[in-house]
Amino acid sequence: MIIRKPRGTMPMQEFEEAVAQVERASGGVLPAEYRHWLRTHKPGPTDHRQTPFDLSELLKTQRLVQDVIPPGTLAIGDDGYGNLVLLRFTDGAIEWWHHERESNDVSTDTIRPSFTAYLELIAKGEV
Repeated sequence: MIIRKPRGTMPMQEFEEAVAQVERASGGVLPAEYRHWLRTHKPGPTDHRQTPFDLSELLKTQRLVQDVIPPGTLAIGDDGYGNLVLLRFTDGAIEWWHHERESNDVSTDTIRPSFTAYLELIAKGEV
């Protein structure tokens, strides 16, 4: 019998260190439901285009966009056209950030009130 790790699983210590780096860079704490998803999933090329980034992409993306996205948010996905899916730390809501905006405009549109609700939306094909 071959026992396989769930897709995307990394050693727990390595996972916790990577999450700590993301949290330091973004200034927030990842919600438990999102941490669980990161621990157990690694998006692949056949996944929906707005499937959230995997852990390896989070830190890289956050460093690239942290000066233009609203404070208190983390870029967790994109649509391939420069628009971002953000996690808002204050309440765990998932937000849509349009890249075509004035530099001082930090407004976003709420997609769903939680990460789990966002995944349900993806599963239904509604994003």
